[in-house]
Amino acid sequence: MTTPEPQDEVLPLNLAQQLGRILSQARTDKGLSMNAMARQLGVAVPTLHQYEHGRGNPTLTKVQDLAEQYGVQLEIRLVPAKRAARKK
Repeated sequence: MTTPEPQDEVLPLNLAQQLGRILSQARTDKGLSMNAMARQLGVAVPTLHQYEHGRGNPTLTKVQDLAEQYGVQLEIRLVPAKRAARKK
C-alpha cells in the first residue's frame, strides 16, 4: 500500500465541506455560474466542482486565491489543543 501524495489527500470532511459551502454561497451571491467562476479562477470546472462539494484539497495559496476571487475574507486560526488533565 502506498502513501498518497499530499495533493491526493482529502481534507477532513468537515473542513472541506465548510470551505465548499462558503465558496458555493459566495459564488451564488455574486450571481456567477460555476463555468463563469472557473474561467475567472483559471481552473477547470470539475476542479471547482470538487472544491465547492468538499472533495478537493486546494493548497493554502489556492484557498487564498479563491477567497480573493469569491470576495470572502480568509482567516486561519491555530489554537493549542486542550491537554488532557494530568494525573497527580
